[in-house]
Amino acid sequence: MDLSDKGVVITGAAGGVGSALAREFAAAGANLALLDADEARLGELEQELRAKHPNATLVPVVVDLTDEDAIIAASKRVMGELGQLSVLVNNAGIVLRGIPVQQISSSLWQRVMGINFMATVLCVQNFLPYMQADAGPGHIINIASISGLIMAGDRKTAAYSTSKYAVVAYSEALAAELAGSSIKVSIVAPAGVATTLYENSALQLDAIPKGETIVKTPDDIANGMPPAELAKRTFDLVGSDRLYLVTHEYTRPMIQSRFEKILAGFDD
Repeated sequence: MDLSDKGVVITGAAGGVGSALAREFAAAGANLALLDADEARLGELEQELRAKHPNATLVPVVVDLTDEDAIIAASKRVMGELGQLSVLVNNAGIVLRGIPVQQISSSLWQRVMGINFMATVLCVQNFLPYMQADAGPGHIINIASISGLIMAGDRKTAAYSTSKYAVVAYSEALAAELAGSSIKVSIVAPAGVATTLYENSALQLDAIPKGETIVKTPDDIANGMPPAELAKRTFDLVGSDRLYLVTHEYTRPMIQSRFEKILAGFDD
């Protein structure tokens, strides 16, 4: 898909993966709406992109993606400035790891599900009509996680995994309903990516105990895939018919094991 002067919305744009995605799409000549709750980092990204791409339209929007009214207002502002939308990348997310499931409070469940799942739903609800009104092709890319396909039981990620399983199911349903239209849907399921997601998440989860197992970035994340690589592979999905992008080959046997267990559930 030629993205020159095409509108692209990226949520969670100020984070490691989000900013890498913004760089990829800006380099392709797209006009960008960058949505994030972190005003300072969003401002830094805007400054960087304006210096490199002075002719691009950039619409930075500081927004709480758990607030439906704020998303409605943001979508109206974005479309008023972009005028057209071809790609929506739902990338915003937080992680919660290390708390036993019975100790996760209702407020933590609501916060994780709100940012990781309901923000995706609300952004699709508010931006999809603009994409459908456009005669050209469109693509919705939802960043899930390998934790939306398998459960690593030793990591205590019940809330995070539940939210990502929900993103996967929602995306499959959305893809089925949009089949045959000009708008495609893809799901990205990465494993470890070397970002500051854990530290950033801790800032948004006031109710968590501040133990190192929750706040400190685990080694498998710190040594994970560079955000720029994930962004490039995600960018390359645009315009394709590929429903899934599973980025880490070492997770293949884990996925195979899960589906073998599912298949074993059939009566002989």
